[in-house]
Amino acid sequence: MSGLTIFRIEVEEASLTRSPRGLVSGPLVAHLGSEAFPGPKWTDAVVVVLGWWVVSLSSISTGSTAMTRLRFMEGPYEIEVQVKTPASLTVRFISRFSCGDSVIAEGAVAKETLLLEAIRAADRIWTECQRRGWSSHDVKRLNDGLNKLRSNVP
Repeated sequence: MSGLTIFRIEVEEASLTRSPRGLVSGPLVAHLGSEAFPGPKWTDAVVVVLGWWVVSLSSISTGSTAMTRLRFMEGPYEIEVQVKTPASLTVRFISRFSCGDSVIAEGAVAKETLLLEAIRAADRIWTECQRRGWSSHDVKRLNDGLNKLRSNVP
């Protein structure tokens, strides 16, 4: 498929931290071509956010929805994912402010690429939580969502 933009999700397992209340934070950056979103050094509640994302993307992978939003916990940022064709998605990086929305980047992405990137990122974070002995409802939800998405991706 020509005209597709490279998409990837960047996480860094070695940089994960856990708050006294059990919230796991770490780098989480989405890349659409050369655009890093929300920013090149962005950190967020990575277990919670990736848990949301894999659940939302399961609906795209099964065809039960044609559009979803992948939200970040920190800041007014989201990734809008919309089915373009059976094999491609339109991806928009959006900043939502009180003065209006701003589309930071937009491109067509291979559906399989985006879904596999989400699986890869979520699996890396879940595996690191297991390695460190971190368990919580958020970690369980991440694993459950990850398994659901995996089962829907060939």
